[in-house]
Amino acid sequence: KNQKAEARISLCSMRAPHHPPSFMTNIRLTPLTLENSEFIEFILKMRLDDTNYDFYQADADLESVKKWISKNIANKDDYFIILNDEKMVGYCALYDYNFEKKSAMLSIGLYSKDTRGKGIGTAATKQLVKYGFENRGLKSIRLLVSEGNPAAIKSYEKAGFLSFGTQPANRPYNGQMFDLRRMAIMNPNSLA
Repeated sequence: KNQKAEARISLCSMRAPHHPPSFMTNIRLTPLTLENSEFIEFILKMRLDDTNYDFYQADADLESVKKWISKNIANKDDYFIILNDEKMVGYCALYDYNFEKKSAMLSIGLYSKDTRGKGIGTAATKQLVKYGFENRGLKSIRLLVSEGNPAAIKSYEKAGFLSFGTQPANRPYNGQMFDLRRMAIMNPNSLA
């Protein structure tokens, strides 16, 4: 009985936050499309400028970025540009949908150092989680984050995600290999 109660408490603590913070009003997500060349150029610039993620450098040319966007659209993944006061500051995504289990993976990237540590990533993550639960009917959203990125881990925790293990790294972060932390959040409406 105690194990069932502990499991229920654990699942309940993974619920999405109900009240968005006031700073979310200047954060907006807009769908990523091939028609918007400004978005494509922005993503290309993010990939070229980001020194933390060495794997982006390998495919940082215009054609690779267009193919990447086309592939995500064909997969019916949801990619969004993050706008802060209508200025592009990053992108986020729900991808790798499992419609049978009603789950998806979440990814986010803020590529300008002056946008980090200001709650923008947390606000965008909360909006994306809300979109996934309300518009896509998801029961759970998972993510992987580098153990070498404690700021991102803290941001995901503020957005309601809980850790549930690690897995070996498959690509470098900031020039080093770190394990990947596995995190998830449950839709509170799916726990009833």
